[in-house]
Formats: sequence, C-alpha cells, structure tokens
Amino acid sequence: MVLVFAWVLCLMKSTPYGDVRWPWCLLAGVFAGLGWCVRNDGLALLAASLAYAALALRWTRPADVLRGGIAGAVGCVGASGWLLWHNLAVFGTAIPYRMPLSDTSLWQNVRQATYVIAKDMSGGSSKIRMLLSHPVVMMALVAGALGLAVVADARWSVRNAGCSRSPYRPLLLLGLFALAHVGMIVAARTVYRFDALGSRFFVCTYWPALLVVYALAFHILQRGLRSKRAAIVALCVVCSFVAARQLRQAMLDITRGSADPLRSAVGAAAKLGRLIASDQIVLSDQAPVLRVFGDMNARLPGRPARGEAQVTLPELISAARQGILWGVIAADRSRFAEGFYGEALGRLVSEPQEFAGLVEVTAADPLVLKFRNAEGEGP
Repeated sequence: MVLVFAWVLCLMKSTPYGDVRWPWCLLAGVFAGLGWCVRNDGLALLAASLAYAALALRWTRPADVLRGGIAGAVGCVGASGWLLWHNLAVFGTAIPYRMPLSDTSLWQNVRQATYVIAKDMSGGSSKIRMLLSHPVVMMALVAGALGLAVVADARWSVRNAGCSRSPYRPLLLLGLFALAHVGMIVAARTVYRFDALGSRFFVCTYWPALLVVYALAFHILQRGLRSKRAAIVALCVVCSFVAARQLRQAMLDITRGSADPLRSAVGAAAKLGRLIASDQIVLSDQAPVLRVFGDMNARLPGRPARGEAQVTLPELISAARQGILWGVIAADRSRFAEGFYGEALGRLVSEPQEFAGLVEVTAADPLVLKFRNAEGEGP
C-alpha cells in the first residue's frame, strides 16, 4: 500500500501542468520496481505506468512522454535489477517459476475474477452472486465497461487541456492500478495452473477500487441531490451498510474456517467441472459457484419457505433415468437437513445410505451424490 501511494504521488508530480518532469518519473519507476521485488503481482504498477503514459499523450508532447518513460525504466531497472541478477545467478533464469499449463479459458477466469471481487466488495450478497453467475449478465457488464471507456475517452478528448490538473487524477491512477492488477492475475491464471481464483489474489485491489467507486458515487449523488452535505450523508450511510456486511462476511469466514461451504464448493467445481456433461443438471445450494468455477449447468433447488415448488423423489428418479439430472452437490448439509430445499432432498442428503440403489456418494466435503441412471427406486 505504501509503495502504491508513493507511486501515485510521483506520477502526479511528474505531469503537473501538462509537461513531464523526469526526476519524478525516475522515482515512480523505482517504486514500481520495488513493488515487483515485494510481490510478483507488483508488475501491475509497471503495467499501470504504461497505461498512464499512453493517456498522457493526450495532453503532453510525445517527446516528453518518451523522456519520462526512459527515466521510469531506468528507475525500475535500478530498483529491481539486483533481483534479476540474483535469479539468473542462482536459478539460471530471470523468473524461476515452473507451473503446469492452465486448464481454464480466459472467459472462465474473467467470470471467476468478477464473481470473487463483487462477492467480497458487496459483503457476500447472494443476489449479486446469482446475477454474476450468468454468462449473459457478464457479457452485458463487459459491453457496458467498454461503452463507458469509449464515452470517457470522448470526454477526455475534449477536456484534455485540463486533465493533467484534474482533482480526479489520483483516482485515475488507482483505477489503472486495480485494473492492471486484476488483468495480470487473470492473464497468469489463463496461462498457468494454480489455485482457483479467490479473495487472496485480489485483496490489494479492493481499497483502490472502493475509493474509485465511492468517489464516483459521491459525484453522482452530489449532482442528483444538488447538495454536497446531503451527498456526504447519503454516501456515509451507504459506506456504513457495505462495511457492516463486509465485516459480517469476514467474521463468518473466520468462524467457519475449513468448513466454509463456499470454499468447499469452489474445490468441488474445479474437480468435477470437466467430468459432467454440459447438458446435465446439477442441483446444489452453491449453484452460482459451480456455474462460475466449474462451468456446470448447476441449479438451485426449489425453496418451499420462499413459495417455490419443491422437487419430489419421483421427479428426481425420472430426471436421473432420462440422463437430465447428474446429481446433487450439498455444500451446507444443515440447510438440506432442515428442509430448506424440500423434504425429498432433505432425506436424500441427510441419509444417503438409505438411497444406495439410487445415488452414489463420490465425495464427502462437499457431499456429492451422483445418481445411478439405470436402476434404483429408493426406500
């Protein structure tokens, strides 16, 4: 965080009035190089620096931008050169990592990253998780983001003379850093295979992203309410609500520990996603997670308490025999046992041994029940 703030300050000082001051570019490069030495994803500072240099071409002469870029590159090499030399001397390569190739596509990783970030920033909202688990919603969000970028570019092309002195320039830099960081994580997971994308990969992007979101919200509220004081009060109320949800979700994650249903569902999705046909349905209490992380045709069972139709045992048997239903994945068994998803699924999950002729238990955490398509009538 300290390196990011120092990097933002240096880049702001490097282009104060439309010109480029190379000593500040040199310092920005030093902090970006140090960020890479601390963590590999510190390369996001370098990527954000390049993006900012490209934007600076709108209000600065290309020769000045080139001079500042060279100064920044010198600073980065000076700060991180020792690490490159150490890696070459000890491991024989500048980046000594050997990982297997990825097993997920770029689109899957984009969906997973968006899902995790939205879940964490919203305090685990189930409605947001449901929305973002659908590809159509994701495509709409991507199209909206591209449209917003086009509109912003058009407005900047008109106001480029004052962009270098805009009070929102720190937010621009923080936003570039957050986007660069997320982009690098997604790109790395698309090329290499490592743990499923989770909160720990994006935690350092949440605070700059929240600053940008709250600043934009304040700007919109101020124009809508026509009162700065009312906008501040409204934003404080919203921030307090979101913070309370985030603290509640964090405490739940801590108390659940390894028994977290969401975490176990992510693990099951990674293992079973390639084994289940896309035209077969999986019933699960964590259907959004299975859709995003396993690309499964997962559905939430009917919830009688909410007025939804509950599935019956004959319906389950019929769908399994027709090859429509693959099975049930229960991450939180207590919800099934309480009858939240109906009596049939409650019995099936609570006492699967009674339905040995109907289902096969393939995993215990989460409970994975695969239907035997050919036979079995249940007790």
